[in-house]
Amino acid sequence: MGSSDLAILQTLAARPAWPLEDVLSLPGHCRGSLLKDWARHVRRRFGASEPDVLRQTLGVDAQTLPDAPNQYAWLRVAHHLALTRQIVERQLGGDLLALEALVREDALSNSDRWVDRVVRLALAPRRVLGETKRIHSALYDAGEAEAAVGKNDALLSWHGAAFFGEPTWRVLQVFAVRGLFHTLGGSVRVVRAEGGERTSEFSLVIGWD
Repeated sequence: MGSSDLAILQTLAARPAWPLEDVLSLPGHCRGSLLKDWARHVRRRFGASEPDVLRQTLGVDAQTLPDAPNQYAWLRVAHHLALTRQIVERQLGGDLLALEALVREDALSNSDRWVDRVVRLALAPRRVLGETKRIHSALYDAGEAEAAVGKNDALLSWHGAAFFGEPTWRVLQVFAVRGLFHTLGGSVRVVRAEGGERTSEFSLVIGWD
């Protein structure tokens, strides 16, 4: 991680966490694929009872937030973000940046390595980033995402959804971009991140070699 990446991530992660009730009031839904096998990973790391404790904290049951959601199911984005933040607070000492290694490990364990190799051979970062709008609409039912992609850089922007202002969601987007380049066998620099407190707009400028 370069110094600029670290500084930007530290700045984003240092934003005060929203009160749980504020996160839980966020409108919008995300696909179950964003929480694939979350309970299995939590049990493996933090104990058999932890998924139920987390659900109790959020005030939901296993039907509302299943252990292994169907990848196409619509779940409340509020539950995704509140769950993520509670894992960070309860198990990672409040260190949001420590979550990236766990997210990447979980993604690797959930993936088909043969498919990943094919993807790395077939796709370039510019091609994937060019699908930002379509990918966002496949994963979320609120807001819009766009990408202005150059030869070795891109401006990614999101607007129109309240959860775009939530600090955990913003850090997760940086993790997602870095994870994409890792999967494709490259590296990326996060040059700039912009977005006011509790606004429905956020943007990232990234670059790569």
